[in-house]
Amino acid sequence: MIGQHDAACRIRLRRLEARITALLAHRFWWSTANSSFPDTDLNQSAYLRHPGAHSMLYILRPHFVSKNNTYVRAQPVDGPVTAAPHWYDAVPVRLIPDHPTYQLNTQGVEVDLVPTGDIMSLYSEALIEVLTAFDIRFETFPVPLLDRGGTRASQRYALFHLLEVQQPGARRIPDAEGVMQLRPMSQRFAPDAPPIFRPSTHANLIFVTQAVKEAIETCGLTGCAFEAVDDHFAPRVFNPR
Repeated sequence: MIGQHDAACRIRLRRLEARITALLAHRFWWSTANSSFPDTDLNQSAYLRHPGAHSMLYILRPHFVSKNNTYVRAQPVDGPVTAAPHWYDAVPVRLIPDHPTYQLNTQGVEVDLVPTGDIMSLYSEALIEVLTAFDIRFETFPVPLLDRGGTRASQRYALFHLLEVQQPGARRIPDAEGVMQLRPMSQRFAPDAPPIFRPSTHANLIFVTQAVKEAIETCGLTGCAFEAVDDHFAPRVFNPR
């Protein structure tokens, strides 16, 4: 967790960024802080962008951690939490209720990506800090997280709302002979797409680049699972047997 090995994590991240710089061999540009939306923590400062580095895309989703044969998840204490206009929209939202509290179904287990059973997930301060190294727009809603016994988590958590949505291109394109061929999902997005985004056709999913995956793994963050986008969307062969 970030409170235990913050310095080591930062060193590993710096080394990873240096390797990415050498591999891409181009000039990076940085955005400046621009928080123009009231009542939300919209973070846009000091992001690193890697244009054209989308040769591999992964789906980022919670990895269900088990304790005593129970999958760890969190639920709002005072009933369902909704967002207006909608959580999948690429615009800032308002939570209803404004300041929810979440509680784990287990005691003493903390991971960096906590599923909640609905479209929202809880991200730890450590995970959010890693994501801020990349050029993405998002907003966070800090929430108290309690374990089953009512003890507050040792690190801070927030609902993470991604404001990057990308429209995929054509599903099929002609080859050299004019025959229409199915394009892998990872090749349907613009080369300068953000390194973290939701596809508009599957807005319940979050796509990340290889660089994002490596940054999360380098810091040893828990609760994060990755699946290659092209594997997830590969055509299924029907076997009648």
